[in-house]
Amino acid sequence: MPPALALRNLTVSVRGKFLVHGIDLTVDPGERVALLGASGSGKSLTAAAVLGSLGPEFRASGSLTLFGVPVDVGSTAARRTAMGIAAVYQDSRSALNPLVTIAAQLTLAVRRHHELGARAARACVAELLASVGIDDPPRTMAGYAAQLSGGQLQRVCIALALACRARLLIADEPTTALDVVNQARVLDVLRDYGDAERAAILFITHDLAVAASLCDRAVVLQHGRVVEQAAMHDLIERPGHEYARALVASAAPRSLACA
Repeated sequence: MPPALALRNLTVSVRGKFLVHGIDLTVDPGERVALLGASGSGKSLTAAAVLGSLGPEFRASGSLTLFGVPVDVGSTAARRTAMGIAAVYQDSRSALNPLVTIAAQLTLAVRRHHELGARAARACVAELLASVGIDDPPRTMAGYAAQLSGGQLQRVCIALALACRARLLIADEPTTALDVVNQARVLDVLRDYGDAERAAILFITHDLAVAASLCDRAVVLQHGRVVEQAAMHDLIERPGHEYARALVASAAPRSLACA
């Protein structure tokens, strides 16, 4: 079975300045991979290149295959979505239409991907929201994005990814703005989804402890370059690169042990 995501020699530049330098990255079906690094390390640019959401000022080159199918790394997002790629962002509010109810947005996605009638689609949405930990699905469905908390928004966006039958989920700092309780809930939902659907997950974060609680493997970026790739356990126990050692040292030993 081919990798869900295979990226080779990705470079991203803006106005002639290179920000990402020859990144190689693979994620297999059912695998959860952390893309680790500080702000400005190239994590989000790498994710945007995979998703086809780089702005027009950026130039990207390299080889990208999704589920064994070559994709032009410079093309737009439409083809990725059709192939079963979805994203969850730190600012989930921006991913939802503020003028449309949650029910309408999720029902549209369900009907598009599941070939259900209106009533069956609404029932499916309620089930999806319950599956991601929404306590009162009917109330949430009747509301708008502005009426939801950060944790609720993240779970709604994950439900949207489930509704789209995403085979590759790219989660870009989805827990950074959340409290510890909601952070744990979002991680549980991602873990359960990956296990149940054998979906590939690329989890982008600067927080090693959070990554260690979810991911099997880590790719560490610094200044737009991969400086280390390892199984998560090996990275924590035997970090090789100086920057990887600093990441491990800065994470609370207790939190890594719990992860």
